[in-house]
Amino acid sequence: MTCVVLLAAAGAGWEPAALSLLERTADVVVLKRCVDLDDLLAAAASGQADCAVLAADLPGLDATSVDQLRRHGVRAVAVVPAGPAGDPAGARASRAGLSRIVAEDALGRLPDALTSAEQPD
Repeated sequence: MTCVVLLAAAGAGWEPAALSLLERTADVVVLKRCVDLDDLLAAAASGQADCAVLAADLPGLDATSVDQLRRHGVRAVAVVPAGPAGDPAGARASRAGLSRIVAEDALGRLPDALTSAEQPD
């Protein structure tokens, strides 16, 4: 089954690598690169996406926006900085209700995080 992805990285340094990886991954289609949270939520509301890859520090990201993604059937994966710098971002993502988190130095895990059948976010 194909996973249709929205990407909202707010210009993060890992965005080009993630985009390249996702474009090379079978059964993953990047539908749109979103410029901000509002753009992401609007794209999710179209009903065309299954997943979202987003920066854990995306401005405005909170439990309400994560719930809105879920209501539109979009599973989200947050990307956090590598190492100890990722701890605050990971904590923020968890508080927002995101359970799928990938460190930017482990982007190779991103396709599995998007397509895995683990518990819903």
